[in-house]
Amino acid sequence: EDLIGKIELIIRGHDTGLEPIDIDDMIVKDADKLFRFSRTGFPMHAEMFELQHSRYLAYLSKVAEQWFFTDTAFKLAREEISKRQEDLAANLFETVRHAPIETHGD
Repeated sequence: EDLIGKIELIIRGHDTGLEPIDIDDMIVKDADKLFRFSRTGFPMHAEMFELQHSRYLAYLSKVAEQWFFTDTAFKLAREEISKRQEDLAANLFETVRHAPIETHGD
């Protein structure tokens, strides 16, 4: 199998294929999931799923152990969970609602 074909296969199945085809696919699948635990990905996914941040963090904490293929990814997820707990305690993800901007036809 050529390298480009393998990369295309991994990319196409990175978030849909349940079973990885090899270690490279495991790493890509784990990296994709780890983004949800990051400071950037966490609030984005919580809002996308319309969940309170604390509830989404509880969900991630619950699924983390069985979700990852590599021990390293699971370890990183646990570290990120601790960081998100600290972020929540500091109200880092509080959403500021702005009033709509009024336009005037001048």
